Amino acid sequence: MTIEPATDDDARPAPGATPESTPESTPRADSPAAATSANGGDVVPAAALTDDERAELAWLRTENNLLRVERDILLRVATGYAKDMDHLLRRSAPRSAP
Repeated sequence: MTIEPATDDDARPAPGATPESTPESTPRADSPAAATSANGGDVVPAAALTDDERAELAWLRTENNLLRVERDILLRVATGYAKDMDHLLRRSAPRSAP
């Protein structure tokens, strides 16, 4: 088992970024300046979000980042454990007699 490096898919825009802080004139679907509506797939401008929705969106992004870090840590721990067990099993395996 190997540890996969982080990809660009894991990269997210910084919380609190505004369209003025990005070179794009229109918000993208994956930027903090836009959100997907509940009816599926429509991009809603940030101005249409209430303060409660913005706070929840920021909280969800923070939680998502925390969960990614926890996943990476657990993957590294599991990989190390598997390597240690493999090493122990190979060392303690009986040698065949010639």
